[in-house]
Amino acid sequence: MATKTKKGNEKGFAKITSTPNPVIRLTKSISDKVICGVCGGIAEYLTIDPVLIRLLFVILALSGGSGVIIYIILCLIVPEATSTATTTQEVIAENSKE
Repeated sequence: MATKTKKGNEKGFAKITSTPNPVIRLTKSISDKVICGVCGGIAEYLTIDPVLIRLLFVILALSGGSGVIIYIILCLIVPEATSTATTTQEVIAENSKE
């Protein structure tokens, strides 16, 4: 979402300019890590409490086990916050070394 500001020009009409917002990437959390940092990273990305994300994964895990599978996949795919990987294959290769 870009921030729009109005600036007047010499004819008195408002000129709307926009400034781009920085790109926010989904990464594993370094500071809010319990197992792998996935839930903390998702919470940081969505700007919500990580406990809500953890509860969602527990509910999914208890209702058929899909939460465990999704969590493991996200552990392999989501890069670390300090990662320099740019492609999915690089991220998986980085995470499988750990």
